[in-house]
Amino acid sequence: MLSGLWLPTYTLWVREMTRFYRQRSRVVGSLATPLLFWLFLGSGFGTSFRAASAPEGVGYLEYFYPGSLVLIVLFTSIFSTISIIEDRHQGFLQSVLVAPVPPASIVLGKVLGGATIALLQGVVFLCLAPALGVTLAPLRALAVVLVLFLVAAGLTALGFAFAWRTDSIQGFHAVMNLCLMPMWFLSGAVFPSSGAPVWLRVPMALDPLTYGVAAVRRCLWPEWPPTADVPGFAGSLAIVAAFGAVMFGVCVLAVRPKRPRRSAAVRGSAMQATLWIVLLLVLGLVFGAGLLGWLGDRDRAQGELLAAPDFSLVERSGRTVTLRDLRGRPWIADFVFTACAGPCRDMSRRMRELQDTLPERVRLVSISVDPERDRPEVLQKYAGEFGADPARWLFLTGEKASVRKLVMEGFFLPVSDTSGDSANAILHSEKFLLVDAKGRVRGYYDALEDEAMARLLADARGLAWIAFLPSLNAGLNAAAFVLLLAGWLCIRSKRVTAHRACMVSACGVSTLFLASYLTYHYHSGSTAFPGAGLARPAYFALLISHTVLAAALVPLVITTLARAVAGRFDAHRVVARWTLPIWLYVSATGVVVYWILYHMYAA
Repeated sequence: MLSGLWLPTYTLWVREMTRFYRQRSRVVGSLATPLLFWLFLGSGFGTSFRAASAPEGVGYLEYFYPGSLVLIVLFTSIFSTISIIEDRHQGFLQSVLVAPVPPASIVLGKVLGGATIALLQGVVFLCLAPALGVTLAPLRALAVVLVLFLVAAGLTALGFAFAWRTDSIQGFHAVMNLCLMPMWFLSGAVFPSSGAPVWLRVPMALDPLTYGVAAVRRCLWPEWPPTADVPGFAGSLAIVAAFGAVMFGVCVLAVRPKRPRRSAAVRGSAMQATLWIVLLLVLGLVFGAGLLGWLGDRDRAQGELLAAPDFSLVERSGRTVTLRDLRGRPWIADFVFTACAGPCRDMSRRMRELQDTLPERVRLVSISVDPERDRPEVLQKYAGEFGADPARWLFLTGEKASVRKLVMEGFFLPVSDTSGDSANAILHSEKFLLVDAKGRVRGYYDALEDEAMARLLADARGLAWIAFLPSLNAGLNAAAFVLLLAGWLCIRSKRVTAHRACMVSACGVSTLFLASYLTYHYHSGSTAFPGAGLARPAYFALLISHTVLAAALVPLVITTLARAVAGRFDAHRVVARWTLPIWLYVSATGVVVYWILYHMYAA
């Protein structure tokens, strides 16, 4: 048994351990850098930062500790794989490759060696946990060790895959720093996801280190409440293990000896290309679960969002505006009146700043709480004083009873008449409210507080980005359709290389679509079809066929690619005859559904 897989694995493991601990500078550097990060950043931010979801008594020094643990593992794991480049230069790697040992044993020995070294370094740093007031029971300590080992194994395999293709140590350092530091910063080690803009939460959710840091944090503080900032332990552990398994498979395929020239030109390159397609699909499916469970902004913490009430008011141009007219794009509302001697003009100046700063997809709505005086022509003049863009910034008025009911019973904001003159005749709220594209109130913000306005800007930008995703999804579906059609035409004309490139691109585009689709529907839910009559059964027949075939497409694509990777091209063609038309249909109907909901029946 030892003479097969495990003897060379054990030999390479021992060599890695001996080599590392003979280089004391590496030992000191791997431990000292994260330790200094933890002390300086943790102490510096300790008095000004606290994660909103953190348990009582957990400050920034404690919050940053799991990230520092992972950083030690990251540094040690990655830079232990530099030995691959050194071994190649010294000739040792060539002797290992010609030896009669399985490729998996080479990868396993190197990965286990680097992971063990990283784990031991992490355990040394873990001994500082009691200094933070964290009492580690034996089972919890073992859980942390397990998580750190899985993270170390995945990162070592990642470094192995890069080092195997790199000849220069300097180049390896440059590439690793470019990849790894963003991975670590986006892992939730330095800042929680709830404080990040929505566009940044997507790469944070796709980052495998996010789940390693979250699993460590759950082990150290089991009382940490379930929030979007810190994913659950079981799911995080599964994703970290899946990342390690995928990277190990990539390394084994990289080490495998090349096929004879006769088959390498076609079969080898095809296997390599389809391997990347499979990896994209696997990562898309694995992290799709993470997106669903982790990408919400604050919906779960807030519970059910308040639905904006329906209304029918008159705009300054004289046209009628209803809630349906505002659906499909996020909007910000305030309540003012033109004769106001109080905060109204300051609020309108703030609105002008929002008009100048926010994307055009965000509408602004000012509703008069003095509709008896603020007729459309009065609002027209008032809007002109602030340079209000009539296409983006609406000024609404209507019947007094309707407006008061909308403000008090619909948005639950105070408004009342006083006995003062016309400039002080009405008391009203100074808050702005943010409403998403579905007509749900996302938050209230004090218009006269800079900090609240900064939050409003960030939240509105996030909703504007989310509102753009349906258009992006339609574009990705259209691109996939074109690439699939081009790939079919290429293989019909025996252009294998072009066919492979088209299919690789189509798979990448479809994976991006999956992430974008899950993100949008988790934030915004489903979009109701407003049509009536025969249009409804026709639309739902299209939607049901699209959904069912989309669900069936995933195993079909995986089966098709697996047969290509195995070189069973006859069997590959049999399945591809079903996969390709279904894939084309799903991509095309995705565009059609988008056009029906957002253009043909747009509000």
